[in-house]
Amino acid sequence: MVCTVGDVVTHSALARGIIPAVGVIDGFTMRSPYLAMPEISHHILRVRNPAGTITDELVAVLNEAVMSTPCMILVDGEEDLAVLPLIRFLPDGALVLYGQPNEGVVVCEVTQELRLRADDLLSCFESV
Repeated sequence: MVCTVGDVVTHSALARGIIPAVGVIDGFTMRSPYLAMPEISHHILRVRNPAGTITDELVAVLNEAVMSTPCMILVDGEEDLAVLPLIRFLPDGALVLYGQPNEGVVVCEVTQELRLRADDLLSCFESV
Protein backbone atom coordinates (compact mmCIF):
# COMPACT_ATOMS: atom_id res chain seq x y z
CA MET A 1 0.00 0.00 0.00
CA VAL A 2 1.42 3.36 -1.07
CA CYS A 3 -0.02 6.68 0.12
CA THR A 4 1.05 10.14 -0.99
CA VAL A 5 0.76 13.54 0.65
CA GLY A 6 1.39 16.62 -1.47
CA ASP A 7 0.59 17.66 -5.01
CA VAL A 8 4.02 17.15 -6.59
CA VAL A 9 4.57 13.74 -4.96
CA THR A 10 1.06 12.59 -5.88
CA HIS A 11 1.43 13.83 -9.45
CA SER A 12 4.85 12.17 -9.78
CA ALA A 13 3.48 8.85 -8.51
CA LEU A 14 0.49 8.95 -10.87
CA ALA A 15 2.69 9.93 -13.83
CA ARG A 16 4.80 6.83 -13.15
CA GLY A 17 1.80 4.51 -12.97
CA ILE A 18 1.81 4.28 -9.17
CA ILE A 19 -1.78 4.53 -7.97
CA PRO A 20 -1.81 5.77 -4.37
CA ALA A 21 -4.19 3.94 -2.05
CA VAL A 22 -4.70 7.37 -0.49
CA GLY A 23 -3.52 10.62 -2.03
CA VAL A 24 -3.81 13.94 -0.21
CA ILE A 25 -3.52 17.18 -2.20
CA ASP A 26 -4.44 20.84 -1.81
CA GLY A 27 -3.74 22.35 -5.24
CA PHE A 28 -0.58 24.12 -4.11
CA THR A 29 3.13 23.44 -3.89
CA MET A 30 5.31 25.63 -1.70
CA ARG A 31 2.32 28.00 -1.39
CA SER A 32 2.02 28.50 -5.16
CA PRO A 33 -0.81 27.03 -7.25
CA TYR A 34 0.00 23.60 -8.69
CA LEU A 35 -1.67 23.22 -12.05
CA ALA A 36 0.01 20.07 -13.39
CA MET A 37 -2.13 17.42 -11.67
CA PRO A 38 -3.36 14.74 -14.07
CA GLU A 39 -7.01 13.76 -14.09
CA ILE A 40 -7.99 11.84 -10.97
CA SER A 41 -10.21 8.79 -11.35
CA HIS A 42 -10.21 7.84 -7.66
CA HIS A 43 -13.06 8.17 -5.21
CA ILE A 44 -12.72 11.82 -4.08
CA LEU A 45 -13.28 13.20 -0.59
CA ARG A 46 -13.15 16.90 0.26
CA VAL A 47 -12.23 18.48 3.57
CA ARG A 48 -11.36 21.90 4.96
CA ASN A 49 -8.13 22.12 6.93
CA PRO A 50 -6.54 25.55 7.56
CA ALA A 51 -2.76 25.96 7.26
CA GLY A 52 -0.76 24.77 10.25
CA THR A 53 -3.61 22.70 11.67
CA ILE A 54 -4.92 19.17 11.83
CA THR A 55 -8.69 19.39 12.15
CA ASP A 56 -10.91 16.64 13.49
CA GLU A 57 -12.57 16.64 10.06
CA LEU A 58 -9.23 15.93 8.35
CA VAL A 59 -8.55 13.05 10.73
CA ALA A 60 -12.00 11.59 10.07
CA VAL A 61 -11.60 11.89 6.30
CA LEU A 62 -8.16 10.25 6.41
CA ASN A 63 -9.65 7.33 8.31
CA GLU A 64 -12.52 7.08 5.82
CA ALA A 65 -10.09 7.19 2.89
CA VAL A 66 -8.00 4.32 4.25
CA MET A 67 -11.21 2.27 4.50
CA SER A 68 -12.23 3.02 0.87
CA THR A 69 -9.07 2.87 -1.23
CA PRO A 70 -8.14 4.04 -3.75
CA CYS A 71 -9.18 7.49 -2.61
CA MET A 72 -8.01 11.05 -3.23
CA ILE A 73 -8.52 13.72 -0.58
CA LEU A 74 -8.81 17.30 -1.84
CA VAL A 75 -8.00 19.70 0.99
CA ASP A 76 -9.34 23.23 1.05
CA GLY A 77 -6.50 24.81 3.00
CA GLU A 78 -3.30 22.88 3.60
CA GLU A 79 -2.44 19.17 3.62
CA ASP A 80 1.15 19.38 4.88
CA LEU A 81 0.52 17.91 8.34
CA ALA A 82 -1.79 15.12 7.14
CA VAL A 83 1.11 12.65 7.23
CA LEU A 84 0.98 12.43 11.03
CA PRO A 85 -2.63 11.29 11.49
CA LEU A 86 -2.54 9.24 8.27
CA ILE A 87 0.21 7.04 9.73
CA ARG A 88 -2.13 6.06 12.58
CA PHE A 89 -4.65 4.44 10.22
CA LEU A 90 -2.32 2.53 7.91
CA PRO A 91 -1.26 -1.10 8.33
CA ASP A 92 2.31 -2.12 9.04
CA GLY A 93 4.35 -2.14 5.86
CA ALA A 94 2.39 0.63 4.13
CA LEU A 95 4.54 3.32 2.55
CA VAL A 96 3.87 7.04 2.94
CA LEU A 97 5.53 9.41 0.47
CA TYR A 98 5.61 13.15 1.01
CA GLY A 99 7.65 16.06 -0.26
CA GLN A 100 10.44 17.73 1.64
CA PRO A 101 10.75 21.23 0.09
CA ASN A 102 13.98 21.79 -1.79
CA GLU A 103 15.13 18.26 -0.90
CA GLY A 104 12.97 15.61 -2.57
CA VAL A 105 10.66 12.80 -1.54
CA VAL A 106 10.59 11.27 1.92
CA VAL A 107 9.49 7.63 2.11
CA CYS A 108 8.32 6.22 5.44
CA GLU A 109 7.42 2.59 6.06
CA VAL A 110 4.64 2.35 8.63
CA THR A 111 5.65 0.41 11.73
CA GLN A 112 4.49 0.46 15.33
CA GLU A 113 7.56 2.58 16.15
CA LEU A 114 6.62 5.13 13.47
CA ARG A 115 3.05 5.28 14.81
CA LEU A 116 4.41 5.99 18.30
CA ARG A 117 6.63 8.77 16.90
CA ALA A 118 3.66 10.28 15.04
CA ASP A 119 1.52 10.08 18.19
CA ASP A 120 4.29 11.76 20.17
CA LEU A 121 4.43 14.64 17.67
CA LEU A 122 0.63 14.90 17.59
CA SER A 123 0.59 15.20 21.40
CA CYS A 124 2.50 18.49 21.02
CA PHE A 125 -0.42 20.09 19.14
CA GLU A 126 -2.92 22.29 20.95
CA SER A 127 -6.65 21.67 20.60
CA VAL A 128 -8.64 24.69 19.48
